Amino acid sequence: MGTLKTIDWYFQGGNGLGIQLAELREGELQRSNPRDRFGPRLEMVNETTLRIKDLEMDDSGKYSIRVKFTSAQYKDYNFHLSVYEPVPEPKILSQIVSNSPDGCNVTLQCEVPGKGEINISWKRGDALRDLEDGSKSYHLSGNDKDLHLFWKLNSSDPNITCLVTNPADQKSISFNLQHICQTEGDCQLTFVVELLTWSILIIFFVILLLLAGFGIKTWKTRRTMPTNKAASMMATEEALLEPQYS
Repeated sequence: MGTLKTIDWYFQGGNGLGIQLAELREGELQRSNPRDRFGPRLEMVNETTLRIKDLEMDDSGKYSIRVKFTSAQYKDYNFHLSVYEPVPEPKILSQIVSNSPDGCNVTLQCEVPGKGEINISWKRGDALRDLEDGSKSYHLSGNDKDLHLFWKLNSSDPNITCLVTNPADQKSISFNLQHICQTEGDCQLTFVVELLTWSILIIFFVILLLLAGFGIKTWKTRRTMPTNKAASMMATEEALLEPQYS
């Protein structure tokens, strides 16, 4: 094909408009419009390679390359670039629907702020296994954001995880179903424990009040005793000083 002559770079964005990015000729970078949307972010790495720094969302699109040779022949290459934002931090909202002796019906909602191309999936356990294990009854709604689940109390995997991904990033958050799932027996036991705790605290508080009252009374008694004794002694002295008649 002959010796390499030039390499022309073109870009076509989502709006369908195409621009010529640059031309690499004899080891030099030539820009047809240095003030285009790429500006100083576009630089030459070597005689055949361009680099775009600080990628932006609007850099997504079709990039075309035409390699020209001194023999007047050429080759065209095309590739697509997709730029993704980091996945935002998800949050799980829980709502218990009903309790039974065997387990509870729960609705978990995975909230993801912002917009963008993301995928939401639900996993179980610490090893992030799929939900399809035959021991749980569930279904999804709201574009997979809402998980409606029946969780058995004898299950060994109380942790449910919302996994949020895009082609460039992923984040997850877990929720322990034991925090909200209780049978009627568990609720009664919890009520009894709380009642006993409050009863003990009240009794302890009453004892403290009685001890404080007894202490104050003792202190007052001891404080008035010297005064009464002094009054008694003064009365005795006055009786001795009075004239005695027979």
